[in-house]
Amino acid sequence: MARKIMRFRYYWPTIEGDCIIYAKKCHKCQIYGDKIHVPPSPLHVMTSLWSFSMWGMDVIGPISPKASNGHQFIFVVIDYFTKWVKADHEVGCQQVLKERDHMLI
Repeated sequence: MARKIMRFRYYWPTIEGDCIIYAKKCHKCQIYGDKIHVPPSPLHVMTSLWSFSMWGMDVIGPISPKASNGHQFIFVVIDYFTKWVKADHEVGCQQVLKERDHMLI
């Protein structure tokens, strides 16, 4: 963004810092911009011999900006054998225990 502004022959000493601050506050920049903060790492294959012998739970978030209904986190459960996935907006100890018990029974 700073280079685009400089092409129009505008310049001030803090132009790059100001552009970074503006982009962090801009709603459209947060929605449509690339969010690559970590270099890619090698993927590891996770194999399971039967259903529900190996599964994972994860919490994704905080998501910024928040969803239209105000949710900021996503709770995800996956079975590595069947590739069954469940995602829920409720994140908390009770939800994690409920999903764990549901998968074990």
